[in-house]
Amino acid sequence: MNFIIILIYILLIIIIGILAKKLKKRSALVWSLASITLTPLITGIIVLSIKPKPEVLKKLKRKKPKNRIFTLLLGVYLGFFGVDRFYLNKTDSAILKFATLGAFGLWWFIDNTLLLIDAFLYCFGKKTGIVKDAAGRELRYGLSMFIFSNGKLQQDWFTDKSKKK
Repeated sequence: MNFIIILIYILLIIIIGILAKKLKKRSALVWSLASITLTPLITGIIVLSIKPKPEVLKKLKRKKPKNRIFTLLLGVYLGFFGVDRFYLNKTDSAILKFATLGAFGLWWFIDNTLLLIDAFLYCFGKKTGIVKDAAGRELRYGLSMFIFSNGKLQQDWFTDKSKKK
């Protein structure tokens, strides 16, 4: 499958080269537009066609939950490059987000908005979040050191939840 996609990509580049020769004055423009549009598209198709191995998925399920605040910080400052999605082990969409620079800002804005809403709702006691990691697990921690749960404030950040029963 990947070999066929690469061959199609090479053929498209050859066709664009022929067109560029016919449009002598605008050849640099044609080449640059072709590389800007085709490279992320083909990279995304190749990456999305790769399926993770079952043993990799098992390793992902054993790891500790990811931090919601750290994910939000990564999303705000490095989200255009997909770093937040790499942190959540969503490599397919992370590479696509990197290749399109956060879909020119729209994807970056939507991801960060969802993370911020998710962090606020967690502070008010909502245990199931909007954003999850690649294994489908909930993220840890909200925007506050305390969480409003069962009608009272409870400490959130500095408690070891693995020791609780």
